[in-house]
Amino acid sequence: MPPFKAKVRPNLVLRVMHGVLPFGYPFLRQLGFRPLNAFRGIALYIRDLLRFARLPSPSPSLRLSMSNLWPSLYDRFNTAGIVPKHYFKMDLWAATRLNSRQPKIHFDIGSRLDGFVAHCLVFCEVTVLDIRPLDVRIPNLSFIQGDCRDMPHIRSASVESLSSLHALEHIGLGRYGDPLDPAGHLKAAAEMMRVLKPGGILLLAVPVGRERLEFNSHRIFAYDSVVRMFNQLRLVEFSAIDDADNLILDANVDVANSWEMGCGLFVFEK
Repeated sequence: MPPFKAKVRPNLVLRVMHGVLPFGYPFLRQLGFRPLNAFRGIALYIRDLLRFARLPSPSPSLRLSMSNLWPSLYDRFNTAGIVPKHYFKMDLWAATRLNSRQPKIHFDIGSRLDGFVAHCLVFCEVTVLDIRPLDVRIPNLSFIQGDCRDMPHIRSASVESLSSLHALEHIGLGRYGDPLDPAGHLKAAAEMMRVLKPGGILLLAVPVGRERLEFNSHRIFAYDSVVRMFNQLRLVEFSAIDDADNLILDANVDVANSWEMGCGLFVFEK
């Protein structure tokens, strides 16, 4: 039996997807669907299934069973390690800054649990506030479900070490089930300044570049807008990740403002 071969004509598939769906291929990608990879993955899965069925099994319990199939269609198209744009380098940048200060307790608003927060749990206790629930218990991690636009349960000038990485730009846009509020980012910034104690540090990461709103995903801020938002704090460091995902320490403000969507990395002190 000849090996199974499948040929996909990418241009034809793209034309079909653009014709059938009003938003076309880019819209599908936003939804997490990769049409080309899906078609290729199915074809290659069938090919491998037929090939594997002809190979001898070393154990009766590990024989191929048609009732126990679990197709994984996309993994072959990924690299050896997935490094999410902005997030991998941003999380390491922030965790390095925090580790150098060695706080006993750190307070975070909305950052990635499986990235920055996980890094920090190695050397300090972390309290995370998020609008969404958290259903797991993790050593050294405390969790508060709440809205960072209003944090009455946190006393003014009580937080020595604070962070919010790639979260402020989403507040008030409904993306995470939060209330719609065009000024949500400003209210959250005011609350962060309120709870931070004198001498305390804020690690902040937000998209920077050509300023605009892309509803309901995020806002992209100009550098000056971020500095004005936190006008009660002193800027200690501005680094950034550019459009090509390069980490730039002590970034040039004018260059950062020209990006389509970089990531500004700010260290503020009260």
